[in-house]
Amino acid sequence: MHKKIAKAVTASILAASMLSTTVATVAPMTVSAGQVLGETSFEHKALPWHTCESSPAKQTFKIEDGAFHVTIIEPEGADKEKWDLQVRHRKLNLIGGHTYKISCTVKASRDGMELCSKIGNTEGDKEYVELGGQLGDIFHEGPHNTASGEIGMNWGKPVKLTTEYQTFEGEFTPYADLKNCEWAFHYAKGSQWGGNAQAGDEIWFDEMILEDTTGTEGDADPNNHYGAI
Repeated sequence: MHKKIAKAVTASILAASMLSTTVATVAPMTVSAGQVLGETSFEHKALPWHTCESSPAKQTFKIEDGAFHVTIIEPEGADKEKWDLQVRHRKLNLIGGHTYKISCTVKASRDGMELCSKIGNTEGDKEYVELGGQLGDIFHEGPHNTASGEIGMNWGKPVKLTTEYQTFEGEFTPYADLKNCEWAFHYAKGSQWGGNAQAGDEIWFDEMILEDTTGTEGDADPNNHYGAI
């Protein structure tokens, strides 16, 4: 049901404009040992996190007070589904058999705004990690994180945001090496799979964590080769 996600037009070029002219050449990589992400705290920059939208859905973003701040202009896109508006991080490689801690801190401008999140392949048809669903408002192993190839039951569902920051977290263990993955957040006005965005809605993302608690060979590096395996 998610095969159309990859059709969205990435706005990663815009993210470059978030680099302050005074720090563009010296902004440090805010990563730690075992950290797979290329940016976690948004103190200086957005990249490699970027926005993505399917016209006519439209959004803007800026780095504000150490958070990735999204404002929704037009909530409904071409597919009329949650993935018509996204924030995402690509080039993620995960090591089979390693345990990963995943966490994010998020708030919205109104209570009850729906947010979906997953880690999957960039083609959009495999989901290895999901947020929400029958296991509660946590990150958990998704329906395609199976060695047998059979689709599991752990689909995600939207979580309800509040005007105060909430932290969503969890752990998962990839069944095999997973290359060129993306961590994506979906929140457009949808028709089947969640998403209740309205024009003028705002979301703030902060304190992003994707940490390999087993080893450090998948660490992020300054050359943007995230989780090289």
